[in-house]
Amino acid sequence: MSWLFKLGFGPAIDKIDASEAHLAQCAGELFIIDVRDPDEWAKTGVPQGGHRLSVSDKNFTETVKSLLKGHETVPVALSCESGFRSSKAGKALHKVGVTNLKIVDGGLQLWLAAGLPVEK
Repeated sequence: MSWLFKLGFGPAIDKIDASEAHLAQCAGELFIIDVRDPDEWAKTGVPQGGHRLSVSDKNFTETVKSLLKGHETVPVALSCESGFRSSKAGKALHKVGVTNLKIVDGGLQLWLAAGLPVEK
């Protein structure tokens, strides 16, 4: 177990490169969840094929668990603007038993910098 988790910071969650996440999502091998807020989705869009589920939504963990029903073995990549909220979301999901998690390294900033597609 990670020393960060023992100190209450939550689990250490592996990062995934934006290009790798995009390819895995296109192949049906990864769920991408954009955990930013609706006003941010409207401005910049979300990673193509990604799900819009704000970590600030009071039903966030229940909604994610519902989304994954029947697909529990598929990894989930969390994306935000740069990584902070993805870590917060990962900690919340880990507490309710969703543990096959990754964080999109650099969030939407690096997704866009890599020229990867978004949808509004």
